[in-house]
Amino acid sequence: MSPHSAEPVPTLTQLKQPEKQMLESLFQQPDLFTVCKGEDETDPKGISRPPDFKWERVGFSDFSPDSDQIPRRQLLAAHKTNTDSPRCPSIKSFNLLIAESYLQKVEKIQTSVNTSEEGCQINFSTGVALANLKPNTGGYQGYSGEESSLFYDCQILINYRDQPENQSYKTVTLEEFLKSDFPVNDYTNRIILIGINRSDGFGDNWKTPYDQGLDQFTTGVMLQAQMIEQIIDVASRKNSLIWVLPSGLDLFLVLSFALLGGGLGWWVQSPRQLGILVVLSGGGFLLISIVAFQLGGWIPLMPHFLALSATSSSVFWFNARLRSVTPKKT
Repeated sequence: MSPHSAEPVPTLTQLKQPEKQMLESLFQQPDLFTVCKGEDETDPKGISRPPDFKWERVGFSDFSPDSDQIPRRQLLAAHKTNTDSPRCPSIKSFNLLIAESYLQKVEKIQTSVNTSEEGCQINFSTGVALANLKPNTGGYQGYSGEESSLFYDCQILINYRDQPENQSYKTVTLEEFLKSDFPVNDYTNRIILIGINRSDGFGDNWKTPYDQGLDQFTTGVMLQAQMIEQIIDVASRKNSLIWVLPSGLDLFLVLSFALLGGGLGWWVQSPRQLGILVVLSGGGFLLISIVAFQLGGWIPLMPHFLALSATSSSVFWFNARLRSVTPKKT
């Protein structure tokens, strides 16, 4: 049946009494969670919870994409002063709620979530803590004033696993589920996400760094799966968060490359030799960035390369001008 010929889905009040009782009973299951969505520019009305669904089992599904509309930050929890949406006043995100429930019941790992105006802190009984992303971290530089509000909520960097087609997640269509007899054991101690897995650009679709430059999208339910997996892996010490250099060390490296560029520009008198040395130095740092990336680190490349190239060319030009106006000794 095509989507255009499908009959409208009845609301809870339009259902017959047996169906309504079954649905209400399903909503009371402690292992069932759902989503809400706050109001924003793309959705002025937001999305509320289903009727009679307890708020403690409702998490917000909001994403916070960067300026290129690619989500790189995973929202975990919101400050209480920032949850005044009547349709979605949930403090915790959907992915955190799911991961928290799974860790407690399956992995026996307890989670502590504290939010306040000063910040947020998420700790696990394994001794792991999720450090909140701050402005001017890694490649996020120059955020101040109102722009710093992007980092107000509790969030971490998303460690994308791979392209969706290479994921280990088992996907089952609704038609396959209704036609098959799945053993109950197949769903024991597992997380099941129900959503629309349509990645043709319509509906809840997003670009990821793996999709950049390609005519493809990743569905919101697949992004939620990656976010849930990341929390579980980090809490159980199977994986770690993306790490960045401390701001002081990052600044030291930029200054070091600036000094290196200045030294090359002062001592090298051939533009060709200077270009070769700058490219080799930049290539060496690129190799370091690639190795760090393979180890889960994020070291921005452009600030260091710009410091190297700018100072080397400026000092070389200044030294050349100085030599041209300095009288030669006879």
